[in-house]
Amino acid sequence: MTSARFDKPWMDELDGHNCVKRAATFGIKGAVIGGVFGAAKSALKIPNPEPTPLILQSFIMMKNNALFLGGIASTFALTTCTAAQMREKDDEANWALGGAASGVLIGFVKT
Repeated sequence: MTSARFDKPWMDELDGHNCVKRAATFGIKGAVIGGVFGAAKSALKIPNPEPTPLILQSFIMMKNNALFLGGIASTFALTTCTAAQMREKDDEANWALGGAASGVLIGFVKT
């Protein structure tokens, strides 16, 4: 019997379970979104005048954005799941910790 709080189909399991699977899934989804963002960004950016071919410049930009967003998403999922396991609670504080860890990663990469 499920409680009224977890009666939604996307809440079929609590945070704190399947951490590696959840981090990999979030990371792959983040990488796909980052690749699409990188493709759009490279289409709108004026190419560099260096001898690197234009298509290679686009692929490099797609790769960088995919790794960046995939890493952020994986960090968020892994921190959220680990916090739920350690605290033995499934509440908003886990998500806040995941967001803080992702924000720290963004700060490290952007500096």
